[in-house]
Amino acid sequence: IDEFDMQSRARVALVGSQIAKELFNGEQPIGERLLIGGAPYEVIGVLEEKGADAGGMPQDDKVLVPVTTAMRRLLNVDYVDRIFVQAESRAAIDVATGSVSSLLRERHALDETGQADDFTIRDQASLVRTLGRSGETMQRFLGGLSALLLTLASIGLLAVSLLSVRERHAEIGVRLAVGALPRQVMGQFLLEAAMIALVGAVGGLFAGWGGIILGKWLMDWQMQITGLNTLYSMLIPLGLALLAGAWPAMRAASLDPKDPEIANSRARLARDTGQLDLAESEFRRTLEIKPEFRQARDGLGRLFIDTERWSDALQVYLSLIHISEPTRLLRRSR
Repeated sequence: IDEFDMQSRARVALVGSQIAKELFNGEQPIGERLLIGGAPYEVIGVLEEKGADAGGMPQDDKVLVPVTTAMRRLLNVDYVDRIFVQAESRAAIDVATGSVSSLLRERHALDETGQADDFTIRDQASLVRTLGRSGETMQRFLGGLSALLLTLASIGLLAVSLLSVRERHAEIGVRLAVGALPRQVMGQFLLEAAMIALVGAVGGLFAGWGGIILGKWLMDWQMQITGLNTLYSMLIPLGLALLAGAWPAMRAASLDPKDPEIANSRARLARDTGQLDLAESEFRRTLEIKPEFRQARDGLGRLFIDTERWSDALQVYLSLIHISEPTRLLRRSR
């Protein structure tokens, strides 16, 4: 684009390398016609391939026309609201900025009236600083959000682990009764917590890969998952899982197989699985340790009622003070 094109408002254009590939199938576009705003423009050159800028926006899909042509034929305005100036070197940026500021103040007659600048000048350094601050803010936000989500996940895993220990008293008691060591029980629950965390981490990685693929396909975003990110995404949940599962695992390992509640849980498990003789034995053992244990008494009584051993059920209930309850249960069963 030369001075003649500027003065004559010529319909000529420079196209980016991506435009040349997409519209002209990679062939030489110089001399071809391109419709802009419904009017034909002659392609007089192709811009060098630049890739994306600092903000990730592609620079090879641009079409440049003379500024006078754009003002009159395309935008129908008599002013420009943005000017790009290139300095000769990095050291000359400050000098160029001062010269541009002085020229604009003179053109806008600001020195005569002593008014403040009615324009803004931004150089690459300021843009980089602005992008850096925006990136730091986004990193802090994402870091805080990740910490919050990981904390909630850890609390959820702790609650699930405690509930698992509570519901599996019978299993834990059986393992300890047959010779399992407390550290083996603790290792079992820690391993379960770690597996839950690793499954969640792998699911998150697949979701991240899917988001990256969609971002590249739909928005042309330049993103990738590195090996270090993958390692962090596996180690951090694993560490939190071990911390959250440590207390439930220690509680499971500290259970006493002779504890009445553990024995009662084993008895209920045997009854639910049809091992009635073993269930009766465990219920009786529980009552020998703790005769006033209400749950064991009810469990043994219901076992006798279910097997229609009415006299044995009556003896179980009459052995304690509360006689009204067995009478009610016997009536309801009949």
